[in-house]
This record gives sequence, structure tokens and C-alpha cells, in this order.
Amino acid sequence: MRKYYLKLAHILPTLLGMTVGGWCAWMALILGIFITTPQLPFDPVLFNIVGPLLYSGILVMVFLTPKLRILDFKKKDKTISAFQGIAWVSLSGSLIAGSMFLLNYTAQLTHVATVDALPSNPERYLRIDRMPQRTWLPASQIESRYEGKNNNRLVFSYAFAYPLISDSTAAYWLGLHFSHSEKSSLSDEELDLAYRHFQKRTLLDLEATDFASFHHFKLVQQGDKLDRFNAAIDKFQVPQPELTFVLEPSDTPYEERNNRGLSFSFIFLASGPLLFLLFLPFCRLDVKTLRKQKIGSGAPWYRDLTWLAILVPRRSMPAVAMISDVLILVFLAMVFSGVNFIHPRGADLIAWGALHEPSIDAGEWWRLFTGIFLHGGVMHLGNNLFGLVFCVLFLEEMLSRWRFLWLFLLCGLAGSVVSLWWNDPAFSVGASGAIMGLYGALFSFIPLKVIQWKDAKGFLLLAFIFVGFTFLFGLTRSVDNAAHLGGFIAGIILGP
Repeated sequence: MRKYYLKLAHILPTLLGMTVGGWCAWMALILGIFITTPQLPFDPVLFNIVGPLLYSGILVMVFLTPKLRILDFKKKDKTISAFQGIAWVSLSGSLIAGSMFLLNYTAQLTHVATVDALPSNPERYLRIDRMPQRTWLPASQIESRYEGKNNNRLVFSYAFAYPLISDSTAAYWLGLHFSHSEKSSLSDEELDLAYRHFQKRTLLDLEATDFASFHHFKLVQQGDKLDRFNAAIDKFQVPQPELTFVLEPSDTPYEERNNRGLSFSFIFLASGPLLFLLFLPFCRLDVKTLRKQKIGSGAPWYRDLTWLAILVPRRSMPAVAMISDVLILVFLAMVFSGVNFIHPRGADLIAWGALHEPSIDAGEWWRLFTGIFLHGGVMHLGNNLFGLVFCVLFLEEMLSRWRFLWLFLLCGLAGSVVSLWWNDPAFSVGASGAIMGLYGALFSFIPLKVIQWKDAKGFLLLAFIFVGFTFLFGLTRSVDNAAHLGGFIAGIILGP
């Protein structure tokens, strides 16, 4: 108990100071930016995600990592990496949720009498007292995409754009968006009939829409919805000024615009210290290192850049670096080619080689492998990289380089096959099936005594929690649990 207290006394103050102080500093920075420059010259989503990820990573490396050196474990560097990951996910998740909350909270409502008074540099929310009579026809854009759990829904989207006002500097459009979903397993005839009904119902709803009844309007920012509105606007074939804004009506009062982002931010913030309290008892105390740090002679922070070093192939762990680098390079190639890095369109992912049953039936069998290396956004990629690196901290040294690579590919193939067999015709991407296979192989070594439970208790508990959470998460979200299960079972079979 005394050693547990010593570990807490040495690590917990730094962890709490880093998380609470880092959170307050970032929120103050974001609040200052949103208040002084509400019209950011770049995508706010990019700003609110990439910034927190990098900022929290720097804080963990510089402040927390040296304190973790006092933990004595059979695989010290790997134990430190696990605690680094916990702290990084906790802090970055809290910052992302908090930034999104502030983005809504600080947005001001601009009140104008008529559309002629609309500013050339608008706020995110606007209220127009007197809307003009609807005397013009809209431009429209219709498309379909896959969504939902296991991509089992085909969603029809209809975007309408009405011109409000245009001059030499700016143009305002009123955007109305309608959508409807059907099961993607329906026949082509059934889907065509559903589309016709949706189109007819949408046109009737559009005709009955009273623009004057809306509470306020929200500026549509970058994303798929704005792309659909812009595609509709382009059909006018009229030159547009440099600044083009699309306003979407909102029935929700402006005062109720805030979501539960702040609550999620606090939950993430508290999760890191709580997990430290839970798992620190499983790590022994390195008294010698503790004494060195107390007299100021501990190792510098840059000695522990293990999460960055994982991307560089080394003799001890070459395979995980090769796989991680390929996943990142493929994702960057997609982004630079114009694919949305937050929410890629289904058509773009299919064009890049996603697991897609109709295409495979047409002879494109290679999609069973290429879908493993594609990801549906930067968060999807980040989650899979975290799961991959966390698992191989123990697994890769037990396997040869080529056996590890073959295990990854075969588990990914098994996940693709089970996904095709279990799910309705849609598409799927991601390396999670292959990664779950690696966890299956890892767990298969426990009864064979290749991994001693007493020597890796803390790590294995985290691994069990990660796998359990992954399967539970797949029951409620758009996650291909069939691929997870297929890869996991294949890993158990092929691992030994």
C-alpha cells in the first residue's frame, strides 16, 4: 500500500496538473480565437480535431512521460506506452468535445430586417425578420449513399438551393435538405420505387414549406451537405461572386443550440486519472528511478518518444511500423486526391477499393484485401492505429516479421469474408478486423503459457477491456462487427 501511495504521489499531481491545466489553457485559447476572429479562414472541424490531438500529445510526452519511468515492469517501455495512450486519449477527447462545444456557444446571432441587409461577413447564425416571397424556382441535387450499422441503409438526399440575394461581392442562398433511408438489401425494383415515393413526397413538402415560420438560419459550413448545395448552385450556370453563403433554416430556438459537448468533455477529462488509479497497482515501483527523479537526475522527456518511434521500422518491431506507415500513406493519398478526411463519401471509398459485394461479384476480388487499408475518416484511422500499436507492444516480439504480416493479412481477409457473408450488400472499410485478429492471437498465447498472466496482468486487462468495448461499440454504431468477429476467431486459430 505504501508503494502504491508513492506511485500516486509522484505521478498523479503531474497527471492532474497536465489535464486540468492543459484543458483550461486550450479552452481559453479557443475561446479567445472564436471571440476575436469568429470567421476562421480554415475548416473549424480540422482546427478542432488536429489541434487537440497534437497539443495533448506534446503535453503527455513532455510532462507526464518522465514521471512514468518510475514504473517497474517486465516490459517497461511498453507499459509506459500504454499509460501514454490512456492519457493522450483522455485529454485529446476532452479537448475535442470542449472545442466543439465552444464553437456553438460563442457563435453570435446576427439580426437583420431583410435579405438586403445581410452582411458580407456573416456570423454562424442569422435571423431575418422579413423573408421575400418565394417567386423563384430552386436548383436541386439528389444523391444516395450508404449509412447505418454495417452500412445496411441506403440514404437518399435531396438538396434545394434558392437564391436570396447576390451582388458583386457575395451571394446568399437558402438551402433546404431532405433525406430518407431504406434497407440496402432491397431489390433494385424496390429501391427504385422507394426513390420515386421519396421524390414525390419531398416535392410536396417543399411546396408546403413556409420560409417565414423558421426561427433562425444557420450558416452551412464545410462538409458533405455544403458540397450538395454547391452542386445544386452550379446547375444555375450563372457566374457566382467569390463569397457564396448557404443558409439552412432551423426550427430549434437559438438559445437551445448547445449540445452536451461540455458534459462529454468532462467525462473524457476524468477518465484518464480514473484509469491510472485502476491500473497503477499492477505495476511495481522502481525505487532507484524514483530517487533519481526526486534529486533531479532523471532521464529527459525525449527519451520516451515511443509512440513516434513506432512509425520507424526497427529490428525489434519492423512489421508494425510497416503496417502503420502503409495505413497512414494510403489515407494521406486519399485526402490529397480530394476525399473528405473527416467523413468520406461512400462513393469515394468504393472508388478507392472498399469491400463492396456487387463489385466483388463482378470479379473485383482484390477488394477483400484493399478494403483493409482504407479508413472512413481520420478518427477511424486513429482508433485503429491505437489498437494496432497497443496490441503489438507484446505480440510482435513473439512472432517473426513475416509471420506477423501474414497473420495481419489473413485475419483481415477472414474479417472481409465474414462481413460479406453476414452483412447486407453495402461497403466496408478499415483494418479493425485484422487488428482484432491480432488480439485473438495474443489471447490464444495465454493458455499456452507463452504469456505469463502474472507478468502482464495490467496490459492484458487493458487489452480485454479494449476488445470488449470494441464489440459492444459495434452493437450500437455503424461498425462492422462481423469483420471484427471473423478476424478475432481467425487470430485465435492462426496465432499458435
